[in-house]
Amino acid sequence: SRRKVLTSIVIGVLAVVANLAMDDLDKVVSLMGSLLGIPLAFVFPPLIQIKLDSHLARWRKKANRTVSFLGVLAMLISTTTTVQEWS
Repeated sequence: SRRKVLTSIVIGVLAVVANLAMDDLDKVVSLMGSLLGIPLAFVFPPLIQIKLDSHLARWRKKANRTVSFLGVLAMLISTTTTVQEWS
């Protein structure tokens, strides 16, 4: 499926970056936290709840989508900051 391909690509790219940047391993760990940790903590759980609970209140769905959106925003900001500080 597409999700498995995307996950494999992200992991492959991160492995190449980690191999090329062994001297800056702290930045690689920060990048992995930004790209993988934030979605696991803030993006996917609210979306999973929306998908699993068909009787979820409208305000709760809206709150879940807001948390997911803010998680994506945090992921983009932290990834951008990490990449900018790389140089």
